[in-house]
Amino acid sequence: MSPASNDAPQTPNSKASSGLFSAFRNFANTRQKVVPSPSPSSAANVTPVLATFSRQLSNAGLKTVSEVGNGASGSCDNAGDWLEDYNGYFPEGEVTGGPPELHGLVLQLGRGPLTDRTAAAQQICSILEEYSVSSIIVIINAAGHLIDERHAEASQAGFGLLASCAKHVELTSRERSLFFQTILTMEDQANMRLRFQLLKDLTKNGRNVETLERVVVPLLGQLLCQGFESTQVAHNKRKREHKVKKYGAEEKPKTETPKEPELRDGHPFDEKDLSMLFRYTSDVIKFNSKVFGEVDFDLLLNQVLYICKETRSEPDIESSVEIIDTLITYADIPAGTLKPCVEILCGIFCQVSKSQDQTWKTIENLLKSHLGQSTITALLEVLMECTEQTSPNTLGVIRGVVLVLHEIVNRNRQGELPKVPISYLMQAFNRASVVSNASLRRKILRLLLLIFGDSTLTGLFLGDGDWLDLLRVLEACAPQILDTGKATKAAAEKSPEQTANLVHTTSQDDASPKTLFGLLIDRLDALSHTTDAFHRRSLMDLFIRLTSHLTDSAADSVVKFFAEERLLYPSNENWITECERITNGVLKDLRRPRALRVLVINVLMDAYNVIECLTDTETVNKFAMIIFENIGEEVDHAVFEVLSNFAISVADGCSDALFNDMVDVLRAPIFNQTILSPTSLPNSVPKFLPIVQPSSASIQHTESIANLASKSLVRMFIRGLNKSAAKSQRIFHVLLDIVRSSAVETDARITALKLLFRLRSDINHAVFVLPSTESEGLAASLYRTAQTANLSQELEEAADNRGGYAEEESSARINRTPSGISPHSSMSRSNTRPTSGVTRTTRAMPPLWMYGRIQALPEEPPTVASHLLYSCQEPGLAGRAVLDMASWLGLVLSILQRGADWELYSYILAHLGAQITNQSLFVSATTQIRLLRSTVCEQIRGSKFLEPPAFTGLRKANVATCLFHVLTMLVSYHAHLTKEEEDEMVRTFLSGIGSWEGTSNCCIHALSICCHELPLSVSKSLDIILTKMTQIITQAQVAVHILEFLAGLSRCPDLYKNFRDDDYRMVFGICFRYLQYARDQRDKASNQPASRTSQASSGLRHSGTSRDFTQASDPKSKPNSAADDLPQYVYALAFHVITFWFLSLKLQDRSRHTPWITKNLVYTDNAGQEVVEDQALVTIDMMHRVAYSDRDETGPDPEFAKPADGTVLKKTWLIGMSLMTVETAARTGSSQVTRRRPSGTRYSIFRPELKSPPRHQIPLTTGLAADAFYTESYIGILPYALFQEFYSPMYLTPGTSVSEQPIPLPDDDATTRALSAFDRNDTLDSHKVGIIYIGERQTLESEILPNVMGSADYDSFVSGLGTLVKLKGAKFNLHGLDRNDGADGEYTYCWRDRVTEIIFHITTMMPTNLEYDAPCIQKKRHIGNDFVSIIFNNSGLPFNFDTFPSDFNYVYIVITPEARATFVETRARARQDGQDQFYKVQVLSKPGFPSISPAAEPKIISGRSLAAYVRLLALNASVFSLVWAARDSGEYISSWRARLREIKKLREKHAHAHADATVTAITQPMPAALDGLRGTISSPPGTRDSAALRRTSATTLWSEGTNRSSVLTTAPEMERTGSSDSRG
Repeated sequence: MSPASNDAPQTPNSKASSGLFSAFRNFANTRQKVVPSPSPSSAANVTPVLATFSRQLSNAGLKTVSEVGNGASGSCDNAGDWLEDYNGYFPEGEVTGGPPELHGLVLQLGRGPLTDRTAAAQQICSILEEYSVSSIIVIINAAGHLIDERHAEASQAGFGLLASCAKHVELTSRERSLFFQTILTMEDQANMRLRFQLLKDLTKNGRNVETLERVVVPLLGQLLCQGFESTQVAHNKRKREHKVKKYGAEEKPKTETPKEPELRDGHPFDEKDLSMLFRYTSDVIKFNSKVFGEVDFDLLLNQVLYICKETRSEPDIESSVEIIDTLITYADIPAGTLKPCVEILCGIFCQVSKSQDQTWKTIENLLKSHLGQSTITALLEVLMECTEQTSPNTLGVIRGVVLVLHEIVNRNRQGELPKVPISYLMQAFNRASVVSNASLRRKILRLLLLIFGDSTLTGLFLGDGDWLDLLRVLEACAPQILDTGKATKAAAEKSPEQTANLVHTTSQDDASPKTLFGLLIDRLDALSHTTDAFHRRSLMDLFIRLTSHLTDSAADSVVKFFAEERLLYPSNENWITECERITNGVLKDLRRPRALRVLVINVLMDAYNVIECLTDTETVNKFAMIIFENIGEEVDHAVFEVLSNFAISVADGCSDALFNDMVDVLRAPIFNQTILSPTSLPNSVPKFLPIVQPSSASIQHTESIANLASKSLVRMFIRGLNKSAAKSQRIFHVLLDIVRSSAVETDARITALKLLFRLRSDINHAVFVLPSTESEGLAASLYRTAQTANLSQELEEAADNRGGYAEEESSARINRTPSGISPHSSMSRSNTRPTSGVTRTTRAMPPLWMYGRIQALPEEPPTVASHLLYSCQEPGLAGRAVLDMASWLGLVLSILQRGADWELYSYILAHLGAQITNQSLFVSATTQIRLLRSTVCEQIRGSKFLEPPAFTGLRKANVATCLFHVLTMLVSYHAHLTKEEEDEMVRTFLSGIGSWEGTSNCCIHALSICCHELPLSVSKSLDIILTKMTQIITQAQVAVHILEFLAGLSRCPDLYKNFRDDDYRMVFGICFRYLQYARDQRDKASNQPASRTSQASSGLRHSGTSRDFTQASDPKSKPNSAADDLPQYVYALAFHVITFWFLSLKLQDRSRHTPWITKNLVYTDNAGQEVVEDQALVTIDMMHRVAYSDRDETGPDPEFAKPADGTVLKKTWLIGMSLMTVETAARTGSSQVTRRRPSGTRYSIFRPELKSPPRHQIPLTTGLAADAFYTESYIGILPYALFQEFYSPMYLTPGTSVSEQPIPLPDDDATTRALSAFDRNDTLDSHKVGIIYIGERQTLESEILPNVMGSADYDSFVSGLGTLVKLKGAKFNLHGLDRNDGADGEYTYCWRDRVTEIIFHITTMMPTNLEYDAPCIQKKRHIGNDFVSIIFNNSGLPFNFDTFPSDFNYVYIVITPEARATFVETRARARQDGQDQFYKVQVLSKPGFPSISPAAEPKIISGRSLAAYVRLLALNASVFSLVWAARDSGEYISSWRARLREIKKLREKHAHAHADATVTAITQPMPAALDGLRGTISSPPGTRDSAALRRTSATTLWSEGTNRSSVLTTAPEMERTGSSDSRG
């Protein structure tokens, strides 16, 4: 209202101010007519985002804010009689109380300028706070006029004055009425916040509504509407501002936006104020519920429900629910508003998760009230009103109703809430199930689960419920369950126990309708086992009608019901129909778990066994087709396996025609591209529940159905080997087709390869299948063993950490079906990968094959060779069944040429070499063998082979290693090759030395084989070979292999017969380089004694792949790692090679090389000092010893002096690093000189050439001595005499150092013992090697050791190892063999050269006495202590390393004939010695022992070269075993070094005592030991005689062994004659 022009206070316009009262009164009087109870179709649906429902406002019968505010007429005519007294002007009256100036201020408040009135109002406020004042009607009236003024300050003053009146004055009823009327006149929304505050102050925060009972509720309704509208306007404004800020200029709204009111107090009515208004409303109801009527509650409740429908604010929802809860608790819910209220509460409970607890509490209070049963009825009515056209807005209410009913039923089990009639509930569910909504069905099913999970509720249903209603509910839900989409992954992976817990939650996404439907069916199924026959039959009828929708357990019950009632047997006239029904409903349903489908198959198979006996063949075949007709479409592994097992059993004894049908049935899933593995099932294939993995270890989740079919064909082939050649041939060609087709799943192709690569033939070309292949080493190099797979994973993780390559394929399965590969896609260097189909995937995938992890073949093959199937035709045996091995090898060749999936390609690489060693298998495929050789050589030399995928962690070097292995095996086919082809193979091996990392070792090993098999080609390229080796000399990892190659080459003189000095120096230079390497490693180890792992990482590593990985995975497994011990072996091996090659020099050339070699054996240490190591010293000693002689085998002659020669005197000197012992016959001077050197002992005979003195010479002696001269006891020559003949000229010259002089050793027992100890050290390195023969089918030690003979080729092999030697009386080291009593046999074989010696412990040559020594302990004591043993394995079975338990058997060299043969068959061969046969040689090492042998991977070698090759392997293995055995105790000491140590000990002992001796000590005439003989020896006869003696010269002649030199002059008898003459 505008103020008057004179600013005088005006009486409020009663009609205008009472307009709101009129509106509220009319609204209250007519609301029952205008507001009907909303039906479910018209009820608002409060969505999770609180969407508005203004479009349903008219249907609900609620008025807008403007309608409420303006009223119908805008007058107060209908406001009520009790306000008529206040219409018009209120007289001023007198104000009672307060200070004197109050009266003036009151007058000023009523009259005067606006500023004075405003000031008066402010002063009166202060007075009211300090004084007690009454009769303030005038003040209230004047304050109302201030508020009407359109002036902010005046209005603020008026509001403040009214607030002071309400707070500090005890108002009368008249004053309260006037105060409230003043509040009502503030209809402007700008004053809403202040009006609300005045109302709170007037009613004491809702506690006192005296005189306001009839009008406060309408005012609250108005305030709620205005407050809600104000917050909505503010919310929309913020939304528009945000949109403008984000997207630019604001678009003009389609509808006019309400104008935001001008604020009087500067603050809008916000959400906080609205929340306070809600709370105030609750307080008003709580404290004054008895003074209000049902009309008031109905009005307020309708307004609250309206806000619930319209609001987007969760706090508004919570506040509204709080008001409803207050009404339920302190007042009452009008009957007409109960159903709308229930609907709103259910909608909130369903969709506003944060308010669920509060909402349920409100609903629970309502249920516990006198309206509880009415509430149940209202809930069920909502469901009964559902139709198929139910609007989406109503769905939230319906879902909420079901949720509330769920909670009621769940809590009602404790009797807390009203009971829900189960029969009425089923009818309601039957009606609600027509609504097509997955969430609603889920809630219905959860409630049904709850009912049938409780025995009490289930009993109520069985008593009153109708199965027909339940059936209709399930039938309505079941068809749509399959159309509502897949279950979520989380729900699909839940166990039944976990899913069962969902019935106690209210989450919307816990389980799909399918899962809940399945659980409900399971509950009903469980009920069928406990209920009576009537209800069980009803349930089964229900299940039969829902067969395609049943869960697993229910379907299981149905299947068993079929079996129990004999519905599948001919006794039932509809048995065929029932079989088809259960087959179509369960077996063919791919959603079913395999266990259930297997059960159906077993039931059908049982029925088949009965039907086969009772019906005709046509019926039986028809029934069988019911079982097998869909095997080609089967995708489940276990089901397919059961079906295929049945097919195999049928095909095993069936006709050829039926067999072909079975093969065709199994071919279908292999070549059918629509059949996928479980990991690649299309989304369109429905799954009811997660498929359970099969229990069989052979079935893995990654294998395809095609693989299972391939396994079945393999089993059929194995079973038919000895039953039907035609069947096996048919399957053989099918397997070839599988491998050939790039459209077939890779795992199925690999399964076919597993059989094809295990095919072998024996000496008669009969085909058999190996249970395992000997390809572990190559598989390890491709990361296909358990140990290396871990390393591969580590490499992949390291690559990922470094960034790796971008992932090119993100699928969970590698594309394993390459197609369209060009035959020449990998034949050029620029294109090393196939252009299509073979994808280079950078993400590691689980491999499809691993070596040794599981049984490779699905069925154990027979141990005997087939008597029906052969690898080739033989003359005179035409017509026998033959496998086309040429086609097989041609197929492998084409794959190598074209490339293939890496899994397939890698399997061929790892297994091809092992198969082609079996030459009898490929007798008819020589053309393909030659093509294979050509292809491998071309691919290696041109680097045209397939490169491994990045995710494998492999490189081309790994592939090259496998190809080199294949080429090595092809060397054995050299009889079918030309000389040019042989040369090309050697050149190919040469190309691999240094070309790829890791290929040098295998190429060097191959060249070792070529030295025996292709000597001419090796000799032709020998200079290039040595050059290549010098180029890679810096690669420490090849040191052992190069040195072993050179050691073996030194024993093939025909290969290097054209060597020149430069070639020899090249060999020696390689050795010098590796000696320096060994010294560096030794120095490094001594400088870092605490870190052996650093030495291992920087030192040599052996080539054995699997052993390398063992060390890498556990570097602390042993005190000394393998890499620590290899430098010691390199050190010993390098000197070994130097020795052999020096001895291989021509005699006339050795002296030229000696100084140069000696110079290179001396090295300078870190201190700058020149050092000559012990091994270098003994090597230098060896070179000097043999530099001018090849006759170094000598022996002592105990009878070098006859009795007439006189007493033999003995003396030993230490000369340099040697011992010289002179034994002299004192009368004649005949002497035997023993020269003990580190590298050998030489015996020589010396005889002085005596002649008679001239006749004019006086006798040499006179007197008694003269008589003794002619006796045997006469001492005329001492050992010193002979010693001075050789050493006096050197050591008696002036300036000779005492340290350089010979040291005479005392003639005592200590010296004698020292010499004996020295002589016990052999003059060469002696080794022992065991030889064991394993006969046919022998596997146990107790079977093997008693063998006393072997096959003919075994005997030939043993005889080639060495020379037959008789044990009894042998004078050399027999390494424990009995040389006296024949306990270890009469003979053995031995071998030696000028440096080494090998004694063979041969078990077949040792006596066997099973009666007294059944375990053969006598043999075992030798074999068990041999570091190295040779196993001639003629058992036809793989050799097990643990066959002979021992702690000392480090190495087994296993020899296996390439073609298996029995003992009789070996005797029946045209050539029994095996020289024309080939043998596979492999060196097996003890776990933890480094596998460094050239034959760590199997090698194939001819019988004529077998002995020499194996002997070299044994020698090298024995040397390294000695190094290995001494790894913890210290350094390995050779026999030469041991001899040198004994010499050094003597020098250390006697050098100090000799340091003070003079040169004259050397020329003492007689040692102290001969002092007793001085009396018998006269002094020289005279000066002339002495001079004559001094002038006498003698010629010394050294001889070897027993071949003494002849005396150049006279014999002792001539001396006697001369003496006689002189006397005469």
